[in-house]
Amino acid sequence: MKTWAHPSPQLTKLDAFRRHVNLKYDLALVNYEQLHMWSVDETELFYREIWDFCGVVYSAPPSRAVSDGSSMWPRPEWYPGARLNFTENLLAVGLATHPDKIAVSACREAGTQWNHLTWKQLECEVARRHDKLSRGGADSARLCQHWRHLLFHIAGDGGQWDCRFPNVWCHGDFISRNAKTKGYLIHGRSDGVLNPGGVRFGTAEIYDVVSRFAEVDDSIAVGQRRPQDQEEQVLLFVKTRKGATFDEALESKIRYAIKTLLSPRHVPAHILHVRDIPYTMSGKKVEKAVRSVVTRERVQNVGAISNAECLKEYEKYAGLPATTWVAKL
Repeated sequence: MKTWAHPSPQLTKLDAFRRHVNLKYDLALVNYEQLHMWSVDETELFYREIWDFCGVVYSAPPSRAVSDGSSMWPRPEWYPGARLNFTENLLAVGLATHPDKIAVSACREAGTQWNHLTWKQLECEVARRHDKLSRGGADSARLCQHWRHLLFHIAGDGGQWDCRFPNVWCHGDFISRNAKTKGYLIHGRSDGVLNPGGVRFGTAEIYDVVSRFAEVDDSIAVGQRRPQDQEEQVLLFVKTRKGATFDEALESKIRYAIKTLLSPRHVPAHILHVRDIPYTMSGKKVEKAVRSVVTRERVQNVGAISNAECLKEYEKYAGLPATTWVAKL
């Protein structure tokens, strides 16, 4: 079922870019998929054209588009040699084309009163805070009020805001591509946070290992910490494929794989077999609901779970014995 289609796709910037590269490089790209494949095969050409087509404002041009496009990590250097002001580029188009139209809208959490700023007002606010912070100094690890202004200011001064960097876990989203329609489906947040013995990691790390077993159809991992527990323990629930058997041998193989591919701290305290895994109507795995059941808490938004009846099976695991790590020096 088609959910939405652009009424005039030929009028989009993306299609204008497709026609541009076709004309310049004598190509015959007819759709997004072919344009995407060209970007993969001709990384240097594609991103050089993106730089020019998007009208980047700069004081020094790049020597090339990317230092090494053969791998995603270690992260290659993009547009080496280029000098530009990121904030100037963010504001440039809006100020040039519609300075009196709304640029950003903000509302306090749980609030109802909205605050709007036009492009011209945003430029003035950014300049005002830039002047104030430049004179007073900026510190790190602070809670940011009016973050949208600060973001523009910090970016304008060459600083950066980090939400992900090497060796620090972060949330991600699972995404799948339909081989027939070529469309993409975003399933939502890929994992929750587990914290056994003070060691934090994401459930997606465990799912990645467990999904490699042919016997496993699906799995869900949650943290269990009841009022009487000193530490959280990880429970891994496994749904086997039709015809496969969950036994001690399979459990041992899963434990060994997690220990070897991840670490001993990632190994769940209990690996248990279930008949089904709960999902929302939109196809998201419901870790929170399972965690609530095994900690004897009330499950929120049961109506959003497409197969809520399967949660009944998890109730018997609320009384599992606690397994905690012993700290060692």
